[in-house]
Amino acid sequence: MRILFWYANISATELEYQANIAQDQPLLRLPYELLRKNFKVAQLSVERDGTAVRNSLKDTANASLSNSSSPDEVLKNLDAMISRMRGLKRKLTACADEEKRLQQHSQARIKHLGELYSMQSLDDVKYERWSRTRLDRLLVDYLLRNGYSQSAAALAQQKGIEQLVDTDTFVQMNMIRNSLRSGRVNEALAWSSENKKELRRMGVS
Repeated sequence: MRILFWYANISATELEYQANIAQDQPLLRLPYELLRKNFKVAQLSVERDGTAVRNSLKDTANASLSNSSSPDEVLKNLDAMISRMRGLKRKLTACADEEKRLQQHSQARIKHLGELYSMQSLDDVKYERWSRTRLDRLLVDYLLRNGYSQSAAALAQQKGIEQLVDTDTFVQMNMIRNSLRSGRVNEALAWSSENKKELRRMGVS
């Protein structure tokens, strides 16, 4: 009888773990998608600006060798290339900072979900603390989805779970939603253009 009780308890615990992990998939999915998007932005910037600088450098060198450009024009072109590369550096620095932030969020979320598997049973005191944190996350998520961004941010800060919630993403979505309600479509069109590949992959035309 004890063996059957033990087995039933383990099965219930495992089912609860699986249910929590299944429900919390978006917790890990969004940072991954944002990291992938951030990498694409950096890659596109390098390809676009790098190609432009190489072509400009080639044209400037040919013009200089053929004496079809004055020294002042050559210097002006070089200054323009340097300015463009500095702009690229700023873009890549911003991408690197964003990548670092997203990695920190991912690590915090992996740690949060990993704590669930360190518990022997649902009667563990640690599970109660973990469940409270999860409830706080769900409350913040509910507030964000309903447009209460300031209240959500305040609650996340009070509970120390800023890295476990997606405040910035929901703020952006709420801005787009509010603009559509006001009759403006520019923000929504810009977002759709920026995410057209992902939308196409999801079957959204």
